[in-house]
Amino acid sequence: LDRDIGKDNYEVILRINCEGSEDDTIYAFNEVFFGKFSMVLGALKDVGEIKGDAAQNKLNAFIKNNEIQYIPFSSRYTTWLNALNAINGLLK
Repeated sequence: LDRDIGKDNYEVILRINCEGSEDDTIYAFNEVFFGKFSMVLGALKDVGEIKGDAAQNKLNAFIKNNEIQYIPFSSRYTTWLNALNAINGLLK
């Protein structure tokens, strides 16, 4: 792992849909990009449906405690505008 990766000025946005593995992926991204990992776009409900309420609650608390912005996003066009606005807000 290249620990120099965090020395540049950037923000990491993760677009995710991993059929229940979203939590493991988010935890790993936070470990690698700590302090730069700003936003998750996707659906997280599969974590609860596959791994149970405890895993879902743990993930929700982790996102909140690490100040990672979560934006629901899917192929449904009604989710696109909120995601676009959130990305634009991060870039300002």
